[in-house]
Amino acid sequence: MRNVLETILERTESTPDKTAIWTDKGAFTYKELREYSYRAAAAMKEDGLSRGEGISIELPRCREYVGFMLGAWMLGGFFVPSDIAYPKDRRDYIAEDCKARIRITPEYLEKIGSKTLDRDPELSAPEDVAFIIYTSGSTGRPKGVIHSHRSVSALVDRIDDLIKVEEDDRFANPASFTFIVGTTDNIFLLALGCPNYIVPADARMNLNRLSEFNSDHKITITFMAPAMLPYYRQKSKTLRMVIIGGERAVKVWSDDFTIVNGYGSSETCSMATCFFLDKAYEKTPLGKPLKGVNAYILDENGKEAEEGEICFTGHFAEGYLNLPEATAKTFVPNPFKDRDGHDVVIRTGDIGRRLEDGNLLYLERKDWMVNINGQRVEPGEISGVMMTSPGIVQAAVKDFHGADDQTFLCAYYAAAVDIPEAAVRDYLTSKLPGYMVPAYLISMDRLPLNPSGKVDRHS
Repeated sequence: MRNVLETILERTESTPDKTAIWTDKGAFTYKELREYSYRAAAAMKEDGLSRGEGISIELPRCREYVGFMLGAWMLGGFFVPSDIAYPKDRRDYIAEDCKARIRITPEYLEKIGSKTLDRDPELSAPEDVAFIIYTSGSTGRPKGVIHSHRSVSALVDRIDDLIKVEEDDRFANPASFTFIVGTTDNIFLLALGCPNYIVPADARMNLNRLSEFNSDHKITITFMAPAMLPYYRQKSKTLRMVIIGGERAVKVWSDDFTIVNGYGSSETCSMATCFFLDKAYEKTPLGKPLKGVNAYILDENGKEAEEGEICFTGHFAEGYLNLPEATAKTFVPNPFKDRDGHDVVIRTGDIGRRLEDGNLLYLERKDWMVNINGQRVEPGEISGVMMTSPGIVQAAVKDFHGADDQTFLCAYYAAAVDIPEAAVRDYLTSKLPGYMVPAYLISMDRLPLNPSGKVDRHS
């Protein structure tokens, strides 16, 4: 597998004037992206970034964000997606946990001048860290998922095999860059030579604006949450493929374009399986493994079973940063190493089965993790943050499904003193990203307990 930075730099030579990334604040051609990345690398080198060290990118979704991703790679370093919209406490924790050498904030952009990197980019080894992405953790803090350059190269190989990018393709990217899909889209689109159009904030959740955006920019491929798809109407017939994922797909269908149900996680570096829909399904299959991926259905003893936990092997994440116990639970020794050659099996926590035609079908979660607008959320992280709020003595968070099958969160809490709901919401907003703040907060005298003395989430 080729180093992805090398592939992207070759694109800047072969198609210098082609759009690499577009935003409503400006665009970069491949040549302009290369030049900015070299200047970003020069600034970070002056500030001490060296091989094996990382940067925390705390910017909104912008073209410069991608320039710093590549700039870090040019110095043999890695990047960590963050967001200036995150609460400061969360950004500080991420930067400290990953030991970021430099924090790339909007103010840091002012340091980028005309000075460029004075040497050729440093290509990392396959085992070197490429990026660390933080996902919701059950301990009350987010956990960092470590991906190597080998994982990134494998991602590009399997997406290339799936999408088969055409000359006139344009991809509309609505995802947050802190979400695994947003990060990996930025990487594989550059490598495959497909212009990456970042959907503006006002169009991400507004279907009329989204349709106008896709029509105005002649978008041919995009990612969309399954719950949005039934209400999407094309203004022009430019779309040829819509990739859905991040949550259950129920009765989704369109005659206007191909729909692909993608399934994966932060640990599998985005999609590991996919299913091309041929009709509307009550329970849409997850599909079959993509190139270089092996899928197993395992029982609690790690034996293959008709129904059990969905597990994968392939070139995926290395584990969780600074969390050896959590790593050992998810990345377990591979009992099929003689068969597929990989050292570990990744446990997804999803229960499923393999259909007669070989496609995987999702049944339920093994734990309490949920997906909110395509973002993976551990309710335990939210309740853990609630318990740090002065006065709250019990807390629990549950997910519910609305009439349109969209998932929303409801938090229950008991307090030693009277705490207004607005105060609890303000506290959560100061500690958590917006998508993790529950839609509903319910105060109770006390929360029910199970025989073990823990909050009974089933009651």
